[in-house]
Amino acid sequence: MDTDRGLIKWLISGDTGISSKAIVAQMTGVETNNGWSDYPRDGADFGRCHRLLEIMPEFKVRIEEMSQRSPQWAVLVKHWAELTDLYLAKSPFIYERMEQILSAAPNKRQIDLGNGISFEVPKID
Repeated sequence: MDTDRGLIKWLISGDTGISSKAIVAQMTGVETNNGWSDYPRDGADFGRCHRLLEIMPEFKVRIEEMSQRSPQWAVLVKHWAELTDLYLAKSPFIYERMEQILSAAPNKRQIDLGNGISFEVPKID
């Protein structure tokens, strides 16, 4: 399947999210304009990315390029195979593992309020 056809199939599937759109943006050079961090944060986000990469295997082999987007993407990419295994096994621990992995990456736009509550300040261009 050529790239254009694969992207059309993915887009009309409705199985899209900020993190999967970030992959498309990175791989095609067409940037998103959302201002928010665009890395996957839980199993559902990861699943949308995984399914995109199944439709677009030419992106799958280039997943390491996502490391350039942010420190969060960089740490996730290092563990992509492990997270894929957890996702495919339908592990209930994928969220916890992603949280562990992401805790190693600095997020200068996140403000922690305590008691596990935080929010992220959007990027302003």
